[in-house]
Amino acid sequence: MANELGLERAFVAAGGLLLAGPDPTGGGQVLPGFGDQREIELLVEAGFSPVEGDPHRHVQRRDYLGLADRIGSIAAGKNADLILVEGDPSQHIAISSAW
Repeated sequence: MANELGLERAFVAAGGLLLAGPDPTGGGQVLPGFGDQREIELLVEAGFSPVEGDPHRHVQRRDYLGLADRIGSIAAGKNADLILVEGDPSQHIAISSAW
């Protein structure tokens, strides 16, 4: 797994567009929310900071899909799903042990 994480970091460093997020399998093995959170944790393990890891989930997907005018940021007229977290995710990104 360390090699795979290193490849993702090298890919982005070389200018690659990393589209992070859980891949639905159709069989129910991917849990929305938890899978996304775990993806950020893995990006941090790969050497991204929590602040660097999060845009790979949102901004790059928005840009790749050509939907920057409708999603991917908080602004009037855009669609948004929001979550509130306790604490500062730029300092501690791990899934809460309370889950």
